[in-house]
Amino acid sequence: MTDTASHSRRGLIGAAAGLGVLAATDPLRALAAPRKRPDVYGKTSWSESIMMVYLSEDLRTGISYRICRFPDLDDTWVWLQVIVDGQMYAYTDQYLPCTTARNLPDSAMATYDGPGTRARMTRLGTSADLRSMSFSFQGGCHPGTGAKEGPGQVPVSVEGVFWPSRTHPHDQTGRVERTGRIEATVRVGGKSYPIADIAKQHEQTQTGPRFLKGFSYCNMWNAESSFLGLFASDRGYGDYEIGASGQEVKTYAIVKPAPIRRFAAVLADGSRVEGVAHAAISYQIPVYDQIWLGTMVSGVVDGRKMIGTINDWRPQDQAYPASV
Repeated sequence: MTDTASHSRRGLIGAAAGLGVLAATDPLRALAAPRKRPDVYGKTSWSESIMMVYLSEDLRTGISYRICRFPDLDDTWVWLQVIVDGQMYAYTDQYLPCTTARNLPDSAMATYDGPGTRARMTRLGTSADLRSMSFSFQGGCHPGTGAKEGPGQVPVSVEGVFWPSRTHPHDQTGRVERTGRIEATVRVGGKSYPIADIAKQHEQTQTGPRFLKGFSYCNMWNAESSFLGLFASDRGYGDYEIGASGQEVKTYAIVKPAPIRRFAAVLADGSRVEGVAHAAISYQIPVYDQIWLGTMVSGVVDGRKMIGTINDWRPQDQAYPASV
């Protein structure tokens, strides 16, 4: 199967469906014409991504929303997973068009979207000094947790605003991560779910290839504290914060993907922090021609109850320890 045929199969639900059905079932595709699948894997090119994650304490409501742009390669990715009443609905498209404009970190405003789509995030303030971020989505999603690409049949919309409260320091160039609050409304199949709670947000710009090497990324939080840990063969970073105080994570390790995962970190002052995460919802996202493994979790970090996400990319390349 050629790249063009593969893209047509995933993105257009079969040529016989026609643009009229397509527009009715998936507003994200309503104005986007069929085109050749962009090739961004392994490419050295400017790229930029912005993301927001929210989970309720019981993990029965959630939003994980990301837009990634490759302005010089004419490609935009949109990932959305929403959880309502404990059920996940997801939209993924790696092959939307992209304008040539760049969202520079020091710009006073930045808009992430794809031409002709109804997926958008708008940052007010610079990347390092965010004032707020609005976000919206409207399209057809797939029910379930499988790695499905293109439009689904369940109408979903998301609209809201994120306001930052604290930024997490770490040494990965071009990436800013923070905790804050959101007010949002999720609509699934005509039913509305209002949200006003804690959320996480990050923005990252780079020129190197994305998702070329494997990693495991842990992001957990509660109202007073936050833990970040990245485990990879060639790099690692993290941050552990309690209230207004925080420390850099110097080393971090986590066991292989499983329903219960233990992890440990050594902080800048030499103290050790241990944690355990219990999988609540595990899901898959197609990235290039591979599968991203995501998990919504609850657990305990350093004696503190937290919720969050653990993401594993190319786990077959990771040398996970047997224990920590």
